[in-house]
Amino acid sequence: MSVSGKPLSPEIKRIIVTLKGYFDRNKSNLEGFASAQLTADALELSRVTVDRVMRDYRKDSTSLDNPPKMRGKPSYAVDATHQEVVRAYVRKANLEGSYITLETIRDQLLERSPEEDFSVRTLSRALDRWGFEFGRGVRTQHLKEKDHIIVARQRYLRAIRNNRSSTKEGAVIRPEVYLDESYVNKNHSYDFTWYVEEDGPWIQKPTGKGERLIIMNAITKDGWVLGAKNVFKSTRKTGDYHGQMNAQQFQKWFPELQPIEICWGIVKNEVGRNCNFTMQNLENQLEEAFNKVTSETCNKIIRKIRQVEDKFWEEDAKMDRSLEEGNVGQLLEEEEEFD
Repeated sequence: MSVSGKPLSPEIKRIIVTLKGYFDRNKSNLEGFASAQLTADALELSRVTVDRVMRDYRKDSTSLDNPPKMRGKPSYAVDATHQEVVRAYVRKANLEGSYITLETIRDQLLERSPEEDFSVRTLSRALDRWGFEFGRGVRTQHLKEKDHIIVARQRYLRAIRNNRSSTKEGAVIRPEVYLDESYVNKNHSYDFTWYVEEDGPWIQKPTGKGERLIIMNAITKDGWVLGAKNVFKSTRKTGDYHGQMNAQQFQKWFPELQPIEICWGIVKNEVGRNCNFTMQNLENQLEEAFNKVTSETCNKIIRKIRQVEDKFWEEDAKMDRSLEEGNVGQLLEEEEEFD
């Protein structure tokens, strides 16, 4: 029953407590052997492990039900799905003149995803990748988007707004295609399941995330673009998947305003419901999951993203007017000269 190097499940911790209790009750027959050592030997565990479990149990008997703590270093990258939340919070705080710190951003993320662990140092690196900087504001220092990010977004919004008809809502001059890449791991699944209380959960989720598939696709308002899907196995199990992209696999990188990001959420949720922790099942379920994103789904998502685009357009203009210092306006003029 060796579990060396692995986190202890609640079931194993209960066995430790039960077996230790048995040896304690039969001390007279143990010929001087320590009950904790006998428990460790019987279960092929270390004495330190047995002592730790018993110490925690004496302090709090409910500690046996705590899920195992994952060992090793946490992932160094904050998931990109949090980027939109952070950007909305920073922009709102900037417009209100509120002071922003890494801690306040972390608190915002924890409200949305309390089960995740957001390291301040990790968050700082993520903010830099997402185009934020900590600089001097009008009266004090604050966190804000980098100037080139604002310029790039406004240039993109100008182009996409010019492509849309002013006479008919939703009409476009040229088809608008949104493409992006994401990933899904072999062990991607839901953490909770129904079970009989006295039996406990039978599903044992493996430690770690497992092998990874990188997925790319494109959508229009009519759904997935035929022939655009590309799925391949990652050569890395951990870390940021963006380093896996090369010129052949992904030609262009588009702005953050991506309705396809919501499509990835739908796909991953469907995969998570049907996970059995094998790569073959992941590949099969992924095919089924893509079918959950219909033309109606894409149409609704794109309409919602257009509302976000309008909000960005208005807020960027408002922030330009409110800045007493900065060179965003100058950069925009330079961009216009090259258009």
